[in-house]
Amino acid sequence: ATVFADMQPAMVLPTSESRAPRSQVRALTATTKEGLKTIVLPKTGSGKALTRWESFKFHLRTLGLWRVCRNFLERSKVRRSQPVPQSLEVDNGAKHNVAILCLHECAVSHQKEIEMLSGARALNGDHIYTLASVNANAAVIKGVLKQGKPEQLTVLLPQTMEQQDPKLQRLLSTCAEAGASVVAGTTSISEDFEEAVEQCQRTMLKKIDQLIAFAPVDRSYTLVETAKEHGLKTTAFYIKDS
Repeated sequence: ATVFADMQPAMVLPTSESRAPRSQVRALTATTKEGLKTIVLPKTGSGKALTRWESFKFHLRTLGLWRVCRNFLERSKVRRSQPVPQSLEVDNGAKHNVAILCLHECAVSHQKEIEMLSGARALNGDHIYTLASVNANAAVIKGVLKQGKPEQLTVLLPQTMEQQDPKLQRLLSTCAEAGASVVAGTTSISEDFEEAVEQCQRTMLKKIDQLIAFAPVDRSYTLVETAKEHGLKTTAFYIKDS
């Protein structure tokens, strides 16, 4: 399924209960200004202090405005602290076993987006599965590690650790030291690599309940169709490098 998301935050319009009555605020503001003009400023200009009676009168004039503003702020605080109704929550906070796979290498700008997605899913509490690769799937790994959630990451290798690129070996060693699960394959160099990758993908599909795949727009991949046949929730992002 190709997903085109156009998600914007809902605009919340203030209600009559959440607003301080404007006419009341204007009237109280005018009263406060009048108090400043008739009580405070004459004394300030002549260098004299307010008497107790004058201070009391000015206090009465400003008290109403202060109460209106205080009530408005308290209502605003209550609204902000109210929990989001479960009907508006995405997936009601459920945690999943999610595979995030890049089925082809992509540009650095796309890798940044993939890294942020994997980090966000890890923060949600999801367990992330991916395959080892130098660039694209390495972004999935980095996203989880940056959020400090290595225990929620499983990396599957179609071949042995020694057969991986030296740069990828260093990243995988970092994963293992941090607490992530790195599952190496047993494929020898003489065996077919593509077949080993497919076997690794089939193993992964048995462990997850959701697949997020990034693929070139001009290709089709059997993995996405296979995931659908298995009844997995599948999201495919088709990307095009400019």
